Amino acid sequence: MKKLNILLILTIAALMGMTSCSPDDMPQLKRLVAPELNELASTGIDGTSAIVTFNWDAAKFYMDGNSQSTSIGSYEYQGIQYALQGDLAGNDFANPVTFGSTVGKNYIALAYEDIAKIMMQNYGMERSYEETSSADMEFRLLATYGSNESVSVLSNVISVPFTLTTVPPVTGAKGKFYVCDEAGWGDMALYAWPESGSMPGWPGLLSTGTASKNGKTYYEFTLSDEYYGVELNFIANNNNGGQQIDLMSGYVMGEADVYVTVFTDEFGELAYKIDEDPAPKLFVKSDLGWNDYSMYVWAGGGDVEAGWPGVHYTSVLTINGETWYEFDMPRIYSTTASTNWIINDNGAGQQYDLMQGYNLDHDTFVRIASDGTFTVSGGPVLNGPDQFTVYADITDSGWGSLSFYVWGDLGELCGGWPGAAAQGPFTIGQNTYYYYTFTANVPVNVIPNNSGAGSQSPDLSGNSDAILKIAADNSYEVLKTF
Repeated sequence: MKKLNILLILTIAALMGMTSCSPDDMPQLKRLVAPELNELASTGIDGTSAIVTFNWDAAKFYMDGNSQSTSIGSYEYQGIQYALQGDLAGNDFANPVTFGSTVGKNYIALAYEDIAKIMMQNYGMERSYEETSSADMEFRLLATYGSNESVSVLSNVISVPFTLTTVPPVTGAKGKFYVCDEAGWGDMALYAWPESGSMPGWPGLLSTGTASKNGKTYYEFTLSDEYYGVELNFIANNNNGGQQIDLMSGYVMGEADVYVTVFTDEFGELAYKIDEDPAPKLFVKSDLGWNDYSMYVWAGGGDVEAGWPGVHYTSVLTINGETWYEFDMPRIYSTTASTNWIINDNGAGQQYDLMQGYNLDHDTFVRIASDGTFTVSGGPVLNGPDQFTVYADITDSGWGSLSFYVWGDLGELCGGWPGAAAQGPFTIGQNTYYYYTFTANVPVNVIPNNSGAGSQSPDLSGNSDAILKIAADNSYEVLKTF
């Protein structure tokens, strides 16, 4: 509903009375017509339209003795400036907020999400994953002649209900947030605003653990649903210890993990950088005897990305004396669920089906026999029935060697302390691993140690393949389990 606004920033009579104070070359306002803000095409702003358009009948400024109005400032050459102002209904625009502005046009098109952001930042609205919230709003225009703020006029007022939609759902796996502390903070929290739903206030989320990527240790943050599908501003801080830095602004979390490093630059100032998250790789040990190899992947009836014959191998590695073909699969192959794989001789006429409905969520090792039969594992060591393999990177530990002591309901599987000497090493990319394969059909306790020389890690319990990274303090981080 429109309401007549009788407030003019400067009345025509007052303007005429001030003409003697104006420079001789400045045109004087003789008469004006306020802009007429039209009702919206929709009954409200509720997210059903991604773009919300406000339009109006133009203001008219009659200058000097001109019989015609002008929409172009005759001495400014900037046109009439329009600012779209809004406030909660009943506030009488005591503290108006500008939602958008334009020059010389009679419309403003605003994205719904931009309006929502203003409502959350200025009116305390919170976005929930399950429930919507609403507010009754009023909008008006402030029209200014050129850049001369003393020659302005207000339009009528329209009433518009606003609804803040729920957090859009994110399909598939949700990414995590990782922060590496190279600033020497010693503690880490992650705050995001505007807050919504169950998102915690300052200092924000606390780390749920650590993870190792590319030789760096990151604090891991597991986000609740409210963090996904909307623009957020992230702030890393040392758990309210007095240090903080703004990270990504207007960032939308989705399925991809985020890796950020906080550090002190050459000028002693806090800074950050976004680190690359390497995609899982595919390794193939083939007894097919072909001269070339490519991997074609499809899902949902179409190519995941590359058409036939697919992704060509990128390098050849020797692991434990065996030849393995390494495939650097683009990220889309690991973010696409239930993929189907076909190995071929790079389109020369031979092919075999491999994994069907597979999720490439970790490095995958595939052994293919001469008849096309294959096995899939999380490491290059093939396990038999009731077997599992523990791989360990001891680069940071300072240990000269590695052994595994195993105990549990099955007794001491590898003899007395310090247990079985690890096999290896083998190198994949930048990482060197030692390993041992155990036979157990029930969970057991595995203690990595430096072959009885006085250092050991806590127990690792289970009977599944695992990759560990042993730290300098003898603790370990589980990089992956399979």
